[in-house]
Amino acid sequence: MLKHKIDVTMLKEKSYGYTIDYIHIGRAHEPIYLELRKTGVVYLLIGSKNDKEDFYYHDYRGRWMKWIIWKGVYIYMADVHSREEAVELIRKAGYDEKVDWNKFERAWLLIKLKRMPMDEEAKALMDEYIAGRESYWQALGYDMRYIHVGKGSKPIYIRMCFTPHGRYSLALFIGSKEMPFPKYEHQFYWGIIYLGKGYSCYTRNVDSKAEAEELLKRFGLWEDVDKVKWESAFLKFNLRR
Repeated sequence: MLKHKIDVTMLKEKSYGYTIDYIHIGRAHEPIYLELRKTGVVYLLIGSKNDKEDFYYHDYRGRWMKWIIWKGVYIYMADVHSREEAVELIRKAGYDEKVDWNKFERAWLLIKLKRMPMDEEAKALMDEYIAGRESYWQALGYDMRYIHVGKGSKPIYIRMCFTPHGRYSLALFIGSKEMPFPKYEHQFYWGIIYLGKGYSCYTRNVDSKAEAEELLKRFGLWEDVDKVKWESAFLKFNLRR
């Protein structure tokens, strides 16, 4: 009955056009879902009759939101930025035995496939932006290189800047419709470049290859990096330096 009420509500919400898909990942009738929004953001949803779930009331980082949909029926939802983060939230909430993990893996693969057109559009907008920036800085005597290191069309870049005075710097550039990392993870460290069509580029200076890798792993983006492109980019950087 609980799952049926939530299913009805979700179909109604989907009809408004904000959501691409709701995917059930719970065992049998356990009301646990992944939701893919049109912006590309993914939400983990857990249905409950309990308005005082422990994982919600002890959520000091503000990951979870509570949505009252019927009298005595609640949905707890949290945005997730990677498969690993979704798994972590499910386990910390104590719902790992209520999830059908085969369904979960199929759902995450489907989400990745449905997000591909967004990645392609974001990459095209970033390439257009990068072409203009590279020519601008070259005219000023800077050697500014944006190297694509994402798998396929994943819009992930390393920017390598060499100044006329012999200095150099590194930065991560990530294209997305939504902030590609949790909002509680010190987002003030990231710069934002608006690309148009609802997309943005998030940038952050890094001191080393190790720091860039650590950030990508922390935010669940490391699996989207082409490791051959990655190593090649830093080989070029070290040779140029």
